[in-house]
Order: sequence, then C-alpha cells, then structure tokens
Amino acid sequence: MIEVSAFDSRSWHRLITLIAPGMASRAPHESQRRAESRGGLLLLAFEGDEILHAIHSHRGAVTLGAWNGPLGLEKLASDEQSAFVIAISHGALGNLLDRWGARIDPTASRAEAWLLLLEAIREDIEAKKLHVWPALLGESLPRPTEAVLSAVANLVLPRDRSAFVALTHPDGSLDTFAALVRSRDDSLQLLGPECLYSAIPGASLRGQLSASKIGSWLRQAHAPPHWGLMASYELVHGLLRAGEDGAWARSIAAGEVVVEPMPPFVRAAVGTSAVRGAFSTARVMTGGIFERFSPWIESAIQRAGALSTLESLLGFDPTAFIGTILRRSSDSPATDDLDD
Repeated sequence: MIEVSAFDSRSWHRLITLIAPGMASRAPHESQRRAESRGGLLLLAFEGDEILHAIHSHRGAVTLGAWNGPLGLEKLASDEQSAFVIAISHGALGNLLDRWGARIDPTASRAEAWLLLLEAIREDIEAKKLHVWPALLGESLPRPTEAVLSAVANLVLPRDRSAFVALTHPDGSLDTFAALVRSRDDSLQLLGPECLYSAIPGASLRGQLSASKIGSWLRQAHAPPHWGLMASYELVHGLLRAGEDGAWARSIAAGEVVVEPMPPFVRAAVGTSAVRGAFSTARVMTGGIFERFSPWIESAIQRAGALSTLESLLGFDPTAFIGTILRRSSDSPATDDLDD
C-alpha cells in the first residue's frame, strides 16, 4: 500500500495532469468541452455480430452498430473520436475474474496476485475474447515474473531509499513536487510539496530550491535519495509526450533537466537515448546510404542499451510505452481553477 500525504488539491491536480491527463479533475465549465474533444477510451461489450453496450469516457453511453470483429476497431475509434478502444466478449469479464480468484493463493504476495490477473487477461486476448486497440505492446512480450518485478523495483528504487520529482514554473518557483520513499519493509510513502514548505525555508519562492537541498532534506528526514529530477513543468510535460529520440538526453546535457543523483540505470538510459538521437539525425542527413547499415547499427544500440536498463528487464522500453499512451491521451484540463 502507498501512504499519500502533504498534497493540496492544486499540487495533486498538477501531478495527475502531467502523468494521467484523462483522470485529472476538471472544472464544471469544462465538461462540455471535454465531451466534444477527441480522445478518451471507448469500452464495449459484444456478442456474435452485435455490440451490446458501449461507453465513452468523455460522453457516457453511446449507441454503435454491428460488431465487425477486431479489424473494425480502428474505424470505431475514428468514428467515435477515441484514442483507445477495449472490446470484451459478453460474459468474458466475469469468467476472467472467476479464473483469477480461483488461482490466487491467500499466502501469495500482492505482486503474485497481480501477475495472475495479467496472465488471465493475456489468456482472454489470445482466445480473442478481449481486444485492445491500438496494440501498444507486441505479442512476443515475455511474461513477467515476480523475480522480474522485484528486480525492476530494486533498480528503480531500492529499499530504504527515496526518489523525487520537483517541477517549477517558468519563473523558477515551485509548481508541484512528489517524493516516493520505500522503507525496508517495502511500504511506500508518497509525499507532496507541503513537506518542503515546512522543512525548507522559502521553498515556494523563485530560486530558493535546488535538487541538492531536496536531497539533503530527504536524507535527513526520510531516506537517502536514489535519484531526483528537477525541471520546469512545461518542459517535462513536453518531453514525456515527445516521440523524438535523444530529447531527454539533450535536455539533460543542456542543464534544462537536472537529475541528481543520477543512478546507473538512468545514466545508461540517457546514453542510449543520446546515441539513438544521433543515429536518427545521421539517417536523415545521409538518406539511402545510411539505410544499408541501419539494421546492424540499431541492433548494436539495443544490445548496448540492454545493460542495466529497465528495457532489458521488462522486454520493452517503458518510457516509449508511456510516451505513446500520453501522446494519444486526452488533452490536459484547460485551467488550474477547479472551483469555478
């Protein structure tokens, strides 16, 4: 479980708007704009050649025509202006939950329970009872194990360590902040900016906060930082949605994004990103000549980037996966004012 504290409504709203804009709170006057906007999720249930029910995350219940199979999902998404479509066979959800419940060992860990759910979902996808558009992960993706999840957790945030993200306004004052602390017993604390305001004098003021100050406070009050990131909110918002190789590496090299401390897995990912960015630039500049060698060069980049990175453990690039989802997701709320 995660214990969440020290967020006010605005700082929490800004954090969610950054990483999950479709789930962010919206002011009442934005409801009509959201209903008319593109994006969102279309969820439908089908049986035979009929769509029984359909709900759009922006507009509520919608009436659709015949079920034309998974090949028709892209057209459905276009017609309903949806970024994602999930189609499930009538009765499949109940069967999935029954199978999951039957497999769970009461003594198993939470990670094992969630892995069993993922396995049940994959079974329904393979049985053509559950369809997702677009296919964000390849069918050859390896099945994760509890050992893999543990290795990923220890790589990203070891026990008795912390990590933080501090995002600023254009004038340098703090916009929002989040720190995650993992204790020795694997419990997690998510701390908001109110902690900084009470611990670091002038933390909300322009130029009064730095990654080293935040790291020192975390080390004294909670746990030593494993990594920290500090940059402007708008820059990180753009980088998370950028599909350009090397974007993060260039921003870090230019000092626009400060990563302090920078653990080996981040250093490896940044290095791989920089090489991929240079490779993409060279391919554009040289055209067909470079294309002859691109498969071998890309393979070498992948092998080099596989060392000490999340991609090597998971079998896919999580930053590219998140970026794809965010680029397809709903627009962010138009305002920070949640009360009008």
